[in-house]
Amino acid sequence: MKIKDILAIMTVALTAGGCSQQDDGAQQDERVPILLKASVDGVTVGQTRAAGDWGERTTTMTQGSEFLAGEQVIAYIKENDGSNTAPIQWPIEYVVMNNNGDLDPASATPPFYYPTGVNTINIHAIHPSYTSGAGFTVETDQTTESNYAISDLCYSKPTDYTRSGATAYLDANGRRILQFKHLLSKVIVNLTVDASAATGTPSYIMLHAKTTTAMSFPVDNANGYTGCTASDASNPGAIKMIQEAIIPPQEIAAGALFISFTVPGIGPMMYPMPTATTFESGKKYTYNLKVTDVGITVTTNVSDWGTKVANQQVMGKMENYKKNPLWYVSEYNLSSDGVNFDKRESTSQGYLFQWSGAMALGYSYNTSGYDGYALPSMPKGVNNGESGATWHIPTIMEIRSILPGEGDNDYNFFRSTPTANTVFTENPCTFGYNNDTKYGVGNTSNPATPTGTQFKSYWSTYTSGNLLRYAIRFLGTAYCSVWKYQILNNNTTSSRLVITSRLISPIGDDDLAALSSKLTEIMGSSYDWTASDCIVRTFYLTGFGGSAAQASPGNNCANIEGEIWSATPQSSTVSYFMRYARVSNADYLYLHRDGITRGFGVRLFRDN
Repeated sequence: MKIKDILAIMTVALTAGGCSQQDDGAQQDERVPILLKASVDGVTVGQTRAAGDWGERTTTMTQGSEFLAGEQVIAYIKENDGSNTAPIQWPIEYVVMNNNGDLDPASATPPFYYPTGVNTINIHAIHPSYTSGAGFTVETDQTTESNYAISDLCYSKPTDYTRSGATAYLDANGRRILQFKHLLSKVIVNLTVDASAATGTPSYIMLHAKTTTAMSFPVDNANGYTGCTASDASNPGAIKMIQEAIIPPQEIAAGALFISFTVPGIGPMMYPMPTATTFESGKKYTYNLKVTDVGITVTTNVSDWGTKVANQQVMGKMENYKKNPLWYVSEYNLSSDGVNFDKRESTSQGYLFQWSGAMALGYSYNTSGYDGYALPSMPKGVNNGESGATWHIPTIMEIRSILPGEGDNDYNFFRSTPTANTVFTENPCTFGYNNDTKYGVGNTSNPATPTGTQFKSYWSTYTSGNLLRYAIRFLGTAYCSVWKYQILNNNTTSSRLVITSRLISPIGDDDLAALSSKLTEIMGSSYDWTASDCIVRTFYLTGFGGSAAQASPGNNCANIEGEIWSATPQSSTVSYFMRYARVSNADYLYLHRDGITRGFGVRLFRDN
């Protein structure tokens, strides 16, 4: 056949086909393609971002207003027009084609069309690929853009879309906009380091949380879904992140390790959850951590995932707690069973032990050298709700970390000693069974009898009878802190000594102007001694037992005075202790010594 004959036949065929399509108006109308686009959290579509930008790192957010290009979306499309309710295809795999969220079928299938005679379809969709009711585990390494993106479980609820008429779900190019919602929780950690010992910044952060969840979504027109709570075993996972990570909604208990990282030049740092926190679906939780010479200061903010952080509020406390000696002190005295803490709140009566009986509990043992450090023999866990804490009876050198003194009634801090508004050199102390402090700060030789470290402090004037004194202690060091000592509710069943301490930026012992200014500040009525970064310990005025047989709650001077034993004896019959009292208008707050047959309270210090 000649070429001109072939061309003629093709021309006739094309003309006939064109006439048929144009003449069948109804058929033309029915051939409306189903073109889809993904939008997340209701944010206006069409935002663009530079390649490589993701998360909170820029003002436009991947997985914020659109999914990452190349991500997978599974859609379920069915007819929903009168009696027409059959699935069109169930399911259909789509791929995010660009940074605008445009979706195209993953296979080479041409665009899907509204079926003949059907004006309304119903679509629900899930990101990423996921089977209803199955387990979903977020990535444990979310330092890459792709791993972060596939951890973002999102759902677009069943919604009706019309072939013509309504334009609410159409973009400028005629694509139907599927509105997705984040089902999990986002955690953002903004970490800065401004500490003199630091030689760099952390390369990554570890987030400690449960990582597995499950959700069920409908295959009909129901809007709801169920699930999305953490379902891991009791031990949480550890998610490696740079700035942000995605976790299932869950509750993290108070005191549980939440954020950890290592600062070059300083070492490992931890942020336990200060209060029980519930992470909710579709919310983002921003933690701004700043490492300084004082410790870790933390501000947090909770908002909807698609909004920017604003109006931050302080919700955590300064969590480099090991630089505050008061943190090492247990919150309550030891109870009568020698195992639990006596969590009393409204009475001064508390259990008392003879010194030998306290030592027999196994929390410490005596050493040669009456001022030596009493190493714990076998640290015992105490049922106080603090996971992983073990405890010991403190030595006199440890008690000096919360109340400086010698132990022979040299200083009474509810009198005129030390002299107010002058720099005072304290007796050597250690605090906590911690590698940095147990042998004295800076002492790495591990001596059998440590010398401790002498710190300096600056004290307020004490007015007789007001049972209150302030101090700035540990001058010029990372342990620099302000202190408040006060006896409350004297001669009542809730009589107690309250010691409050708060870390501050270091002040040198030669900067008298700064010390005077800070002292005036902390004594002012506007100073917040209840702030979340304050550590508070309460010592009830339990009285004492006065005979060899007395090893139970005492009735001598109850509600008037209180004592706690140290593990350091002064002789074979006498040991040191801390005393706090209000006796016949005489105010006492000092370290002293007395016979070991007396019955005094036992307050433990942390080993770890």
